[in-house]
Amino acid sequence: MAVQEAPDAKIRTHVTLVNTPVTVVNEKGQLVYDLDAQDFRLTDNGVRQRITNVDLGNNPLSLVIVIETSCESSRCCQRSAKPAVVFTETVIGPQDEAAVVGFNDSVDTLLDFTTSRDKVLDTMNQLQAGTAHARLFDAMATGIEMLSRLQPQPTADCPERRASW
Repeated sequence: MAVQEAPDAKIRTHVTLVNTPVTVVNEKGQLVYDLDAQDFRLTDNGVRQRITNVDLGNNPLSLVIVIETSCESSRCCQRSAKPAVVFTETVIGPQDEAAVVGFNDSVDTLLDFTTSRDKVLDTMNQLQAGTAHARLFDAMATGIEMLSRLQPQPTADCPERRASW
């Protein structure tokens, strides 16, 4: 039995909103936050599109860094902490806050929420090796509970706070 190919079918739809994620950095590699719709030009097949909303994602962020400390040596902990340190240095902004939860055979809040990147980095750099058991799901539950307790108060400058773990 021969299979007939359908003629070139086209699907057309009307879209009222298209999200276009972008990252803008300055010459020093730092994120740029003070941009407006006028600072962007968006085209579709060469036709300029109207930008109706610019959300720079710079609402304050609350996050919990959950890191495994069930290493046999502190050197192992430091090696596993390096990605979290890079994350901290690149993601946590001046209005953001972070907490650090370590887990092995226990779950420990190593640092409660703080806006101090230095405190977060110090905590990450001073991880202590724990035992060989890992309670990942308990640690994730702890992080979620910590975020759930936050009651950010909206202001005119900050109508919402993002949360992550």
